[in-house]
Amino acid sequence: MGSATVGTVGSGGAGNTVGAGGEAPWPDTYLAGLEKHGIHGLYTFKLVESDPIPKYTGEFVWTVQLLDTKAMPVGGASLVAVPWMAAHGHGTNPSSFDGAPAAGAGTYTLGTMGLFMPGIWTIKLKVMKNDTVEDEVEFGFLFEG
Repeated sequence: MGSATVGTVGSGGAGNTVGAGGEAPWPDTYLAGLEKHGIHGLYTFKLVESDPIPKYTGEFVWTVQLLDTKAMPVGGASLVAVPWMAAHGHGTNPSSFDGAPAAGAGTYTLGTMGLFMPGIWTIKLKVMKNDTVEDEVEFGFLFEG
């Protein structure tokens, strides 16, 4: 069996991003606390926890901390997760998940995201302001059946 992977989706094509901090294209190894910089450089997105860890298909709840450019937690943000399976051209139902405040400064809970098919899923995290994307990042996962 392969290992779970996480990271920023490689460059090129719609929806593929590399963080403003110059992270290498994915896959990265999943670790609780994995940080990625938003594409506009306004925020750092810290994946505090994925429950369960991303390896097999199923239902997932993420805990994410949002940090500003000075590494200070950002409370009161509008954070949205959008899962997408590019190989099959579909997302989930519902198509997006709004972040709810969680324990810890600048921390949000997202989910329950039903990642129901084996293969590569990307989860785009967006910080929204007045219905406009202020910053965003993608995490990419390889799931086994």
